[in-house]
Amino acid sequence: LTEEGLGYYIMRKTHPLAEIEEWQEDYLKAAEEEVVQAAAAAGVPMDERARKIEMAQKKAVVIKKAREEARGKGLSGEEEKAAVKAALKSFEEQEAAKAEAKPAEAPAKPADDRAAKIALAQKKAVVIKEAREEARAKGLSGEEEKAAVKAALKALEEPEAAKAEAKPAEAPTKPADDRAAKIALAQKKAVAIKKAREEARARGASPEEERQAVAEALKAVAAEEKGGE
Repeated sequence: LTEEGLGYYIMRKTHPLAEIEEWQEDYLKAAEEEVVQAAAAAGVPMDERARKIEMAQKKAVVIKKAREEARGKGLSGEEEKAAVKAALKSFEEQEAAKAEAKPAEAPAKPADDRAAKIALAQKKAVVIKEAREEARAKGLSGEEEKAAVKAALKALEEPEAAKAEAKPAEAPTKPADDRAAKIALAQKKAVAIKKAREEARARGASPEEERQAVAEALKAVAAEEKGGE
């Protein structure tokens, strides 16, 4: 069963399956590519989903090229499948080799604040030990030893506090440039495309009407962005 008024019949030999599939994904694919490219240009590390999108797009190009070459040679269906499989295997091996050749990332540096606290604690431990040893060498009582340790710690903390006050304030964080805005716009377009397609199909719109609905949704997003500026 198909939707009422669909306008084409999927079981007929005349059904243009390849052409319909081609345009259906054009807008969404373009939006996804824009997200990936904007993230790369901004120097933002791509998440797992973006990496998978990029890999799928590369594989689609490899498959298309392998099919065209096989059909150009007049190969049979089985030979065409084998050619596509071999092309994908070769592509995956190349990607794996690139991943292995990529230099390992430097280990993350410890947080400055935590490192500073550890260093200060180590300094205090040394001061306490020295103050105790000196007090015991002089034969001081327990109370006098405690007072000597307290005085030594105070003497350590005062210069540290002075250093902290003298430290220049950190520069304010730079505002994000328009690259982040481009990523957000591409994501908004992808949502608009998906919504427009779902609404068009729910109405039983024809492929041409669906395409027009998607184009109008994209225009509305562009107008909204322009108005926001």
